[in-house]
Amino acid sequence: MALTALIALSVSVTPFHFPGGGVNDLAATIAKYTGQPCAILMPGSGLYGRPIVSLREVTITPDPERPRESLLEGLEREFGLVAEAKDLNAFSFGMWPCRILRPYYEDCLYGPFSAPSPDSIIEGDGGLTIRLRGNEAIPVSRLEQYLRTGKAISSHWFYQRLALAITAEDVEKDRLLELVAATVGAKIKRSDLGAELLFDASVFARRAAATQEYFARAIGVDSARSTYRFVAEVYRTIPHDLLTEAFRTEHSSVSVGIKRDSRLWTLALESARRLAPDIQSGIDLDRGMEYELRAYDGDATIIAWIRVGDKLTRVHF
Repeated sequence: MALTALIALSVSVTPFHFPGGGVNDLAATIAKYTGQPCAILMPGSGLYGRPIVSLREVTITPDPERPRESLLEGLEREFGLVAEAKDLNAFSFGMWPCRILRPYYEDCLYGPFSAPSPDSIIEGDGGLTIRLRGNEAIPVSRLEQYLRTGKAISSHWFYQRLALAITAEDVEKDRLLELVAATVGAKIKRSDLGAELLFDASVFARRAAATQEYFARAIGVDSARSTYRFVAEVYRTIPHDLLTEAFRTEHSSVSVGIKRDSRLWTLALESARRLAPDIQSGIDLDRGMEYELRAYDGDATIIAWIRVGDKLTRVHF
């Protein structure tokens, strides 16, 4: 046999095979294949109740020279899974669950998920073993109860709406908390009293922009599509300190000026095309435009001065 063939055989890797199933099944398959715990942010449905992900049977053969990187690439290609940490099996589907970012979108479903059964989480000498089944999920709002750290675990209000699929075999509780934080997209602040999951503006903005781009692709109305793309650009460009302030509480908001001749300015003008012709023509661009980003529904509305006849009015659209 040729030397190159012998070398290839010596560095071959076992294919990753997922037989199909639910999110917990996928987390369990990844954990078993890698020998490391795995957490996946539970997705919801998209617009009109349509599934966001399809967890069909898949086989991925990693590159022997870069096994983990090529496995992660395969998981993103086949399932849309995005690795949220370099060395942890922390995954999301690249965006926030639609119903979580836009709570009044009633046709975008999120849950309800089942509480883990008593035998789904077992405490051992070294840590926790977690084997969730079916529609079970661990809500972020109850991490203190399910991770059994004996200390308080609090989180930013937005994260408390989320739920996780987790598989772990005798894993230390502190390590599980790091896995959860990476999956949620939060920073950890530790103290003698416990831990807090803090808002991470960079991760939040990336996922929020992806969610708005999903809306833009899924919606069938051109005027609405341009509005979603405007909001996606807001999340891509807003300074992170302002984004943090906008989501400080569930009822917070911030107003930000739109730079003239920026892509955001262009998208704002495209979004204005959904207005009545006389309103469009009355926009006083010399006075500039701004937007207001609201935490409650994750939306951004454009603010401009519009002249109708002799009257100048500041309007949101």
